[in-house]
Amino acid sequence: MGFPVFVLSLLFLSCGDAFGRESAPNSAFEVMKFSNGFTVELFQVLNEEHENLVFSPFGFASNIFMLLEGASGETATQIQETFQFNNESLGKMRNGFAYYYDIFEANKKDSEAAGSYNKIVVKKDVLLLPEYKDLMTMIYRANITEASDNRTGLELHSDVGILSHWQDYERLPVYVFLSHETAAPFYLRTSSGSSTSRKEILVPMIPQVGVFRNGYDEKLGCSAVELLFEAKTVSLLLLIPDQPDGVHSVIEKLPRVSIPYLLESLTESEVEVSMPQVAFVNPMLDFTPFLKKKGIKKAFDPETADFSQASSERELYLKSLTQSSYFTSSFSSIKSVAEGLPKLGPKELRRKRNINRLSANHPFLFFVIFRETGLILLAGKVESPTQTP
Repeated sequence: MGFPVFVLSLLFLSCGDAFGRESAPNSAFEVMKFSNGFTVELFQVLNEEHENLVFSPFGFASNIFMLLEGASGETATQIQETFQFNNESLGKMRNGFAYYYDIFEANKKDSEAAGSYNKIVVKKDVLLLPEYKDLMTMIYRANITEASDNRTGLELHSDVGILSHWQDYERLPVYVFLSHETAAPFYLRTSSGSSTSRKEILVPMIPQVGVFRNGYDEKLGCSAVELLFEAKTVSLLLLIPDQPDGVHSVIEKLPRVSIPYLLESLTESEVEVSMPQVAFVNPMLDFTPFLKKKGIKKAFDPETADFSQASSERELYLKSLTQSSYFTSSFSSIKSVAEGLPKLGPKELRRKRNINRLSANHPFLFFVIFRETGLILLAGKVESPTQTP
């Protein structure tokens, strides 16, 4: 017997300039804490399987709550107990998710895109309850469509990423200070048996010059620098290990730090940063084994799954939860320089200065962060910038 299907997809939305509104509500910070809490676990689960990696804790967290919104009985209880929240916190978290999606929606026409968008595809003979449809469209901005195929089970999928374009062309004279390196060395970590060595390859490097928040984190053993996007709501945090083979050590140490607190601890100073030009997508990351290991089992069982808050169809169950995420690093130079240079006086620009120089010329970690709350929209690592995942 075939089972009803319910397909959820998160696609790109836009995230633009600063918005005129009050400070983020407490519910937005609650969502941040919940979502960011998956970052370390997902990093550790996915790290060994991928040379280059990008994923979205926020997309994953959104899927969990959209799943919970439709769950009832023991299925809902198991999800709540696994992730340690209750019915009272559901309303608060719902408001928090609405806050982020409101911002993504308000800025969707901007040319720089960053964020997530929800889509639900349901088999034609499955009727979603009006209350559930309202939640999906009003809170999670879900586009609900129908499919006529014979898939079985409930599939959740998220697409999250960032797309940027060269902007502010009138500021191009700042490139007098820049030198785009079309062939600079990047040092790969290579392993052979019990020994580790490094291999040099040549890749395009993008320079960033300006006054940025940067510093060194002793706990992680790496340099950290925040770079700016055209979209003022998000920024890019780079964690650059001391050694080419240090990225795995940093991932192991991530539980010791809070990324938002680390970002706040950085201090502004003039810095020159170079990083490789990369563009890649991790398609169809499968979080199903991760959920089952966490203890989510009833939702996957056609005999025990209860999604009666979503539909009166008794045979609705969760088949899989997957994600595709996208990241490109060819975007942030102009805005970064334009933001940084006005802070330097004319005399400083004329004379030779002592500038801190950071080079992501070996494997590093990156985080795309929603600046107002510290929400990690994307996280990932770059080990080989000439390779696609």
